[in-house]
Amino acid sequence: HSPGPARPPGLRTFLLLLIVLAGPRAGAQTTVGAMTFASEGVTINTNQPGYAYLTNGTLTLTADISSQATSAYLNSLVNIREFSASFTYTATTSGGFFADGAAFVIQNSPQQASALGTAGSGLGYEGITSSAALAFNIYGGHPIGITLAQDGYLNNYQYTGTGNVSLVSYLPVRVDLVYSGGGLSTELTDGTNGSIFQTSYLIDLPSRVGGDLAYVGFTGATGLGVSVQQVSEFTFTTVPEPPVAMLLLAGAAGIRWRLRRRGAG
Repeated sequence: HSPGPARPPGLRTFLLLLIVLAGPRAGAQTTVGAMTFASEGVTINTNQPGYAYLTNGTLTLTADISSQATSAYLNSLVNIREFSASFTYTATTSGGFFADGAAFVIQNSPQQASALGTAGSGLGYEGITSSAALAFNIYGGHPIGITLAQDGYLNNYQYTGTGNVSLVSYLPVRVDLVYSGGGLSTELTDGTNGSIFQTSYLIDLPSRVGGDLAYVGFTGATGLGVSVQQVSEFTFTTVPEPPVAMLLLAGAAGIRWRLRRRGAG
């Protein structure tokens, strides 16, 4: 029995290169598909123990209790170079007026998954360095709306209104985000009337937070006014890096071409 023809050295080397490039790199998260609270686990930090928790996929950031600050992050560092994320945000109150708000946060602060900002208008985010956040203000003492905050600074509490999408309707607001090419596309859908608000922000997230890997999660806060703020149906999906994807496609095409030539010969 004689051995079959050996694979050409060039093809073998190319295959090994593709495997190395496509495989996980040291320190990178390796989750495939959408990441959720359940799949990754959550680290919750709060100054009011017992009033922030995760139950059946719903994260309660704040309760009807004053001066609360909470943060919650996926336990895994995730790649934030290109991603999509979605979640449902709901705020209710029994205290007469809504306060204060929440934020979707990407951060690489020295405190890592323990990072927690200030209560009240700080939304649990203010003071978290090496970070960026889409902040939601529901307190009437500032414009009710959203802003893109950076490095723990909330832009002097200047928020942009969200049109016919109400953050204080007592009903859910669906949030869909896509980050690609240095732009964060943002879409809010009102749970009351189905209205949609869209906007976008220019930001180099890896430069802002100090790398492609970061902690992803949420913060929330109350002040003198109180609200129950919850996040549910959260998913975060990292988009594969384009160079690797293109190499894999090119490699597959090259292999097919070599096999056709061998079969024709």
